[in-house]
Amino acid sequence: MTCKNRKSQLDDKYHLHFGFGFDSKNNDYKVIRLMILRAEQDTPHVEVYSLVSRSWRIIDVTVPPFFICHLRHWFTPVTVNGAVHWVVGRWRCDGSWYKSILSFDVIEETFGELMLPQQSRKVESTLLAVEGGHSLSVVNHFMKRSRRVFSVWVMKKYGIIESWTEVFQCDSECYGGVLDILALTSGGKVVVRLASEVITLIDPINGSLEPVGRQGYSEAYVGSYVESLFLINKEPDVLSF
Repeated sequence: MTCKNRKSQLDDKYHLHFGFGFDSKNNDYKVIRLMILRAEQDTPHVEVYSLVSRSWRIIDVTVPPFFICHLRHWFTPVTVNGAVHWVVGRWRCDGSWYKSILSFDVIEETFGELMLPQQSRKVESTLLAVEGGHSLSVVNHFMKRSRRVFSVWVMKKYGIIESWTEVFQCDSECYGGVLDILALTSGGKVVVRLASEVITLIDPINGSLEPVGRQGYSEAYVGSYVESLFLINKEPDVLSF
């Protein structure tokens, strides 16, 4: 069976979601895979791939109950503060639901939950990493007076729900037309994709625009990175730092 065929069969049977993070304690990069049977929406089957051992293993870990049906466009992982984060749906006892953030500590290999800002719990939301992966941000998307509005919140102190702060808001007609919020820089500027399909930096303080890409970006992604001395092509038993 080819890898492509196997992936297709898994996609048909399971909801598959992935995350990627660095284990600073063991100097290891890890891939996290959540597998949930589509027919049952049961507790996820959790696997971790270690780049050092170059192998997958199943981990027995408690996962906060959540559902992902109809939430696939929110399920974009972001790695911040040594943990991978996804926006997920949670059921209340009365049958209603809300959104929260599912986290996975890459070192301890345990799951946790962070609450979103109140304004984010019933609207479409995506996560962003800020300041090289040290801070967590959420972008809300909602309609107001027939216009799509973008509202950007930053968790100023990781894990402290009260530290969520709105740092930017605009609608789809601002700055010549905003299509997507892609990132926040460490200096507080907002990276957006405009209707002209140009990647642009916006300074929220004075409203200035600084194009940083050529026209033609129909799709775009911006991610943070940290330089590493991890030697990917070395055998596990000869890694040296």
